[in-house]
Amino acid sequence: IVDRRRAEYTKKLWAGELKLEDIEALDEGRDGGVSELEYIKFMLVAMKKIDGELFDDLRDQFDRLDLTGDGQITRKDLTILATRKMKKVTHKLRLTEYKHQLERLSKHANSHSLFDRALVAVHLPKRQSR
Repeated sequence: IVDRRRAEYTKKLWAGELKLEDIEALDEGRDGGVSELEYIKFMLVAMKKIDGELFDDLRDQFDRLDLTGDGQITRKDLTILATRKMKKVTHKLRLTEYKHQLERLSKHANSHSLFDRALVAVHLPKRQSR
């Protein structure tokens, strides 16, 4: 019964003509018209093939991948994405190296007097004994 009702509703959607009210309701961009994407979203949601939230999530994902903003995911977008990831990895590697340096300084400082540790902490040269 549910499948039959869904089929009837889908048939009505395919047979229907757009009216002015429909255009106003479908026009998410509020630009006075219905884009191909707006129309497809409406039809898929109305036919219960996809829910609106999932559709919007997919559009958001596309927008995150379209780094050049030209409406396509291109080699240039993927190159930019890869470069950003490499910068993040490089930054993490630098932070890790800095952490290791601090740990080495801390171990080195633990084997010396309190005064020596303070000098290491502020990077002052050690006083020469007379």
